[in-house]
Amino acid sequence: THSHNTMATLLQQRIAAMAPDISNHSLTPQPEKGLEGKLGGMKSQDSMSVDMEPELPAYDAITENRAGTTTSVMFHNVTAMVGAGILGLPSTMGYLGWAPGVIILILSLIVSWYTFYVLVILHEEVPEVGSEKEGMPIKRYNHYQELACRAFGPKRGIWVLMPFQIILLYGIAITYTVAGGSNLLSTYKLLGGSVVGIGPWVLIWSAVQIGLSQIPNFSALGWVSGVGAIMSVTYSVIAIVLAATFPTDRAVVRYTTPEGSEVSKLFGVFNALTTIAFAYGGHNIALEIQGTLPAGPYESTIPRMMLGMNVTFVATAIMYFGVAFTGFAAYGNSVGGNILDSIGQPVWVICMAHLAVVLHVFASYQVYSFTLFDMIERGVAKVVKIETAFKRTAVRVAIRTLYVFSTAFIACLIPFFGDLMSLFGAIGVTPTTFVLPPIMWLILRKPSWKTPAFWGNWIIAIVMTVVGFFGAIAAIRTIVLNASKYKVFSGFDGHV
Repeated sequence: THSHNTMATLLQQRIAAMAPDISNHSLTPQPEKGLEGKLGGMKSQDSMSVDMEPELPAYDAITENRAGTTTSVMFHNVTAMVGAGILGLPSTMGYLGWAPGVIILILSLIVSWYTFYVLVILHEEVPEVGSEKEGMPIKRYNHYQELACRAFGPKRGIWVLMPFQIILLYGIAITYTVAGGSNLLSTYKLLGGSVVGIGPWVLIWSAVQIGLSQIPNFSALGWVSGVGAIMSVTYSVIAIVLAATFPTDRAVVRYTTPEGSEVSKLFGVFNALTTIAFAYGGHNIALEIQGTLPAGPYESTIPRMMLGMNVTFVATAIMYFGVAFTGFAAYGNSVGGNILDSIGQPVWVICMAHLAVVLHVFASYQVYSFTLFDMIERGVAKVVKIETAFKRTAVRVAIRTLYVFSTAFIACLIPFFGDLMSLFGAIGVTPTTFVLPPIMWLILRKPSWKTPAFWGNWIIAIVMTVVGFFGAIAAIRTIVLNASKYKVFSGFDGHV
């Protein structure tokens, strides 16, 4: 009996101890701590009785599946940074010459590397020791706009960044659409195809792009960037090897400035400076790439992002310097705007290089457009109620398909968009890549005006603004000089 009474007493104590836990698990679901903003809260008991489907997470195609790795970071960065414009670097050396050209290439690498580094550092805000926020989780800025708003304020930050970012990212999408169609056309001609314009090839390229654009989130884009990175290395290596193996007659190679008026030479220098200065891209999507890396509330992503960034810049520098130096050494100031056209042989290898460019711009289009996909879809989600995963998928398919249609239409309408992109690039790259990062660092880190860091960041912002200004002037001059040659939809009449 005594043992039974003891067991009963222990049982009562056990039930009493469990009572608080039971009360915390009532039938009405409670929002999970720390996830209210992400999940939007749980449905009430009444709504769950009618529809058992849980409410969708807040839309964010960048971070909804944070499954990125250091490898995917490298793939994304190489795909974004090594553009098809690398094939035009040898021609810039003609206006600058060996010594100035090498110096500008090195300075561009250093400045671009630094401003990228600044963005990686500013991606995370760690509460200071002794502050009111000490011990709180790391604040992450997974979108460039978020960081701009943190530095300049919610309203001003959007307008300081967004116009330039949209111009650049959308312009790059159109430029790569033209590049994809152009390289398909070049391959077709090299294989003996009849005369045809670029238009049909742009449509073929864009049809494939519609399918790629349905990849749901940035992390899932890793394999696409992997292909793009491999292809960018492929056509760069082909250009280097062929330039070193199939040079022109060394007796006729000249390394002097190309002939022309003094004005033409001056603007040639401006174009060369901006081409090299803007060669290292990817800053506009650096924070989004870093946002794909998984991390706990107190775990930093900076070391992994830094590793991916450093490997990317080293690899990119090797390819840029290799193409620029071997191409200029082989052909001098007679090298064309695309080193592959100057080499011309063997045909089957040149065709491989053109197809590698096609595959690379497939991937690069996606990497740069994903920020716009996310921006548009999050905006739509704010004004249109999307209750189910099916509706979300339908909205995504519609938005991204229309987006690809729009870039294809503009590429067909004005296949000379490359000239316009030189202007848009100067307008978009200058602030987003070289001006805003150092200024945001000055605002957020508040260094003393007596420190080298203070003056160094201001010098970068001011000097690169001047370079961008001259680049815009040179681009406008090119557009004016070529205006008489422009014809809308000329890609369908065999002229382009």
